[in-house]
Amino acid sequence: FQYNSVPSNPTFIQPNWYQPNAAEYIDNSNNCEPMYNWQLQSFPNCNKFHELDLSTMRFINSGGSRSAFELHEDINGYTEKFVYKSIKFYRDVTMKQAEEQRKDGLLLERMSSSPFIPVSHGYCSVAVIMDFMPEGSMHDYIKGVRLAGGSTLSPLDRLRIVIHIAGSVAALHTIDGTEQPSFFHNDLCCHQYLFQNGIFKLNDFNYARPIFINRETNERCTRRSFDMAMWTARSLEEHMLAAGAPIEDGGVNPDKIDVWMMGNIMFIIMTDLYTFEKPENLKWQVAG
Repeated sequence: FQYNSVPSNPTFIQPNWYQPNAAEYIDNSNNCEPMYNWQLQSFPNCNKFHELDLSTMRFINSGGSRSAFELHEDINGYTEKFVYKSIKFYRDVTMKQAEEQRKDGLLLERMSSSPFIPVSHGYCSVAVIMDFMPEGSMHDYIKGVRLAGGSTLSPLDRLRIVIHIAGSVAALHTIDGTEQPSFFHNDLCCHQYLFQNGIFKLNDFNYARPIFINRETNERCTRRSFDMAMWTARSLEEHMLAAGAPIEDGGVNPDKIDVWMMGNIMFIIMTDLYTFEKPENLKWQVAG
């Protein structure tokens, strides 16, 4: 770096500078408010991130909005590997992106007791650190199966994978043992499941959304928009909304989106076919 980015006489940070930006994303048009305070919170441990040596990281892959890097730590002669995920470096950091990473870090922390969720090692601003999973994703498995002409898995093993899928969604929908789901994933597909020690684990919660509650009726607030691009394997309710079909009670219970899309993944595991692939491969408009 040619210039020192730290000013010589910096202004001291004051507590009153901070406002929870997550509250800005609440839709108050239908008397909605958070079910729990933690839905708007985060639990960062930024010191761990400032200690990282970025020059030792190895690029793994990029998704729609983030890049993943392998990092390691040497402890008593043993090397432990982790994954560092952050927004792509060429992108400007926006409050919307910071909010997306907040939700990812928050949900990894909230579901740390589940065997179907990756272990989180930290969150700060627009980055998370989680377990290293070199065994690939569910998409890698499905692609290999299709190239090989079909799966050799027994029906019992297929059922085991289905339990992994259902277990992860159940963990998300019952955080803190609540009767009503407080978050939904919103982007369930085979790309989001990573394989580790015989279990497919759900990750990538940056597109997840909190489920709010109506302060007058105490019922879950429904939604008519999910801020996701449409494709064939989106939920029935989203296809209905896109087609202009009437929706009961004027909106959709958000957790239903996850349940439908969870079923899509189970269908692929059971049949080795993508949704609406046979007898004819349908575009999303036709499938809807």
